[in-house]
Amino acid sequence: MRYTFSPDVQDRENQFLEKIRATTGHLCNGLGKVDARFVEEAIFGIAESGSVRLTSISRVLGEDIALHATHKRLSRNLAHEAIGQVLSKNLLTFGTQQLMDNSLLLPNCMDVEKKYAEKMDFLGEIDVTGSRKGYEMCEIVAAKPLQQDFIKNVDGEEITFPDRDFVPLNQELWSRNAPDYTGVNQHILKLVSDIRSEAGAQGILVSTRQHDDPELLVPWSRSNVDRFVIRQRAESRLMYRNTEKSVDELIELCSTPYGSTVFALGVGASEHETGHFIHFGFLPVRLPELPERILSLVVVKGLDEPIALLTTEPMRRNRGVLQEVVKSYFIAWSVRATSRFMKNDYQFSDIRVLTYQRLKNMATLLSVMTYMDTLWPGGRATIKGIRFDRRKGTKDMHRVYHLTASREKVDRDDQREATE
Repeated sequence: MRYTFSPDVQDRENQFLEKIRATTGHLCNGLGKVDARFVEEAIFGIAESGSVRLTSISRVLGEDIALHATHKRLSRNLAHEAIGQVLSKNLLTFGTQQLMDNSLLLPNCMDVEKKYAEKMDFLGEIDVTGSRKGYEMCEIVAAKPLQQDFIKNVDGEEITFPDRDFVPLNQELWSRNAPDYTGVNQHILKLVSDIRSEAGAQGILVSTRQHDDPELLVPWSRSNVDRFVIRQRAESRLMYRNTEKSVDELIELCSTPYGSTVFALGVGASEHETGHFIHFGFLPVRLPELPERILSLVVVKGLDEPIALLTTEPMRRNRGVLQEVVKSYFIAWSVRATSRFMKNDYQFSDIRVLTYQRLKNMATLLSVMTYMDTLWPGGRATIKGIRFDRRKGTKDMHRVYHLTASREKVDRDDQREATE
């Protein structure tokens, strides 16, 4: 992310520092003065340089000492375990306070590949062949609907949280070679569990086929507070009418009587918007490992390939109810793309620290950057943008979907629902 400031240098710097202090002030609650100052300096340096490399941050700070002395001080501060712990706790606390019942909880998992690194702590394999080395990271962000423009009292000071489209809640970086590694699914389960401990059943987890895994689906389905919409792989197995079938077979069996038009904004420099008529329906299903729990499989047809979404949300023969599930999946795709772009924009894979703790703390600082980027100016000025309404003639860098339906189609659906 980059900001647009006043051409006046002094004014620009004052505005920038004001934004950083407004962002980090409450997030650093619980840190000592030295660590809090380091967080401010690190955020300033990362944002100004567009890099997480300590050398780049040191140059931006421009202290009246040798560059390597600034680098050494930053490296020493970055190793403090309390920085990651306190920032993560406060991000979770303030983020979950913006959740509403139907807010979207979006896991954003990514690899931090280190092609040429050899001495970094616990450098691990990040693919099944072991040919790629690096670390893995998962961040969970909350997306609209969110509590908007609310005021929170923090240490006697009233802070207004402005309108925003998404906000980071929780994150973790791990290595498969580190002693704290418990398994990818276990790390993800803990991230979600931490959010549920704060927010209860508020928020619906929306994810891709990446998280279509019994190790995740069974505990989430068994829980009283976990809610989800997760896309299914074609070969996954579900129970339907006491018979185990593949998702591919269930897609063929599912009637899809309800419809909407999806408008997809082109990829890259394309300004063209294309409309696709999709139709959808649902089937009651169960997990083979948990047959006592009734779930729903929402099936969408009409795009390049069918989409099957397994959900804990109660479905019924109602176009509006089903469409909300479909819409949440499209919105989740767009927000994840933007969040991932924001991480890549700071060149996180170019980080050069040797210890595992420093790497984890820098990952937390990147979540603070996301937190600030969604505050200023309200989450609408990311390079990719987060826009879910139909629009034409706009250069966007990823595909955005918006569902709509003609009045005639809505009337036909309403008549069908009344007779059913």
